[in-house]
Amino acid sequence: MTVTIIRSLPTFQQPGEATDEGAVILRYSQPDTSMLLSPEVPAGTFGKGTVYVTESQVYFFSSETSTGLAIEYPSIAMHAVSREESGGSCVYCQLSDSIHQMFLEASQGQNGDSEEDEIDDDFTELRFVPSDSGAG
Repeated sequence: MTVTIIRSLPTFQQPGEATDEGAVILRYSQPDTSMLLSPEVPAGTFGKGTVYVTESQVYFFSSETSTGLAIEYPSIAMHAVSREESGGSCVYCQLSDSIHQMFLEASQGQNGDSEEDEIDDDFTELRFVPSDSGAG
């Protein structure tokens, strides 16, 4: 799967600073951003965090919960800037993988198997909603 739950961020380098081939080059970051997923994941999983755009992945990481996602570009089937009902804008993404199953499997490991929770989704929708409506 090209979407991964992360507990820490890689070390980012600015363009031109890279000293080794494996460097993760940071192109953009947007702090104080909410990530909304559909289908929803357990409440409180992510909280507010920062979106990081690199040359090969998009990261979302919440220092509140020490949890985030690393999303490789090939798994982003579609993306667009969208307007929220509240008047702000967001970045809408449709992922080719369903990450809901990933969260179910993680929770089943702790709580036992539950077939009632299975959702037959082939993709995940997510929205990055910055608190700063003028972000861009």
